[in-house]
Amino acid sequence: MLYIKHYHEKNLISDRRKSEAILFTSGTFLFDPGCQTTLMKTSFNRFMKSVQDSNLRVSGFDNSTQLADKSGTAAMYFLQTDNEFQPSTDQGVDNFKYDTVDKLQSNLFAISDYYEAGADVHLTHNGFSGVSGVNPQTGAKFRIPCVYSPEQKGWLVHFVIANSPEEARQHGRMPCV
Repeated sequence: MLYIKHYHEKNLISDRRKSEAILFTSGTFLFDPGCQTTLMKTSFNRFMKSVQDSNLRVSGFDNSTQLADKSGTAAMYFLQTDNEFQPSTDQGVDNFKYDTVDKLQSNLFAISDYYEAGADVHLTHNGFSGVSGVNPQTGAKFRIPCVYSPEQKGWLVHFVIANSPEEARQHGRMPCV
């Protein structure tokens, strides 16, 4: 029997065989309008496809700089966590691009590329909050939801990341238990 829980960056497979490969996990981004490249913790390297060493230099608020670790893409599914919108639908991304950084405090979801490509950014009290638009390569409409966190005083994007687009969709569409 497989039990799924959508919590921040925790291994979501709990069954009799702990030695099985990790097929997917969930995590959270901080929705960051000031970030120009989506950044994730290095623990997400294992899901990357088309992996390359990153040449990105990341600057911190303390004026420090650090070379990012890897650059690549992964299959991801964005979760709509507002109860009235459960379960999530049609929010999968087959080739979500990101760079990883060692010792990153929070995963950062950069919205500038989406906005510059014509997508709309919605931050509302009622209704859909997130990014919506049309994929310029496929012409398909997309919605990436986010939810406000009073504890973190910011907007969060929850996701499932997996080894394949099918696994990301399958586990992302499952209702939270």
